[in-house]
Amino acid sequence: MIINKIIFERMSHLEADINYTIAHDSSEKPLKLSYTLLFFEKILKANDFIRIHRSFLVNKAFIKEIKDLPQQIVVLQCGKELPVSRRRRLCPYLVD
Repeated sequence: MIINKIIFERMSHLEADINYTIAHDSSEKPLKLSYTLLFFEKILKANDFIRIHRSFLVNKAFIKEIKDLPQQIVVLQCGKELPVSRRRRLCPYLVD
């Protein structure tokens, strides 16, 4: 199983792509995996990944800031901005 070879601590976020998941790492090109985001959400809860949107799981270690605009936005250390759904609004204390 390929999951054993992936180091999730290096992944900044995971993105849903229908029945696939795209794993994003700042040092490499994205990796497309043949598992759903829900599958990864279940196995990565203990690894500090949080669901911020139906399409995104984010590694808390890579969160730079949380912008509180009309819609909340998570800014990652690489500068990428990801939307936060209204149901999953985050508290600013998540950023260390």
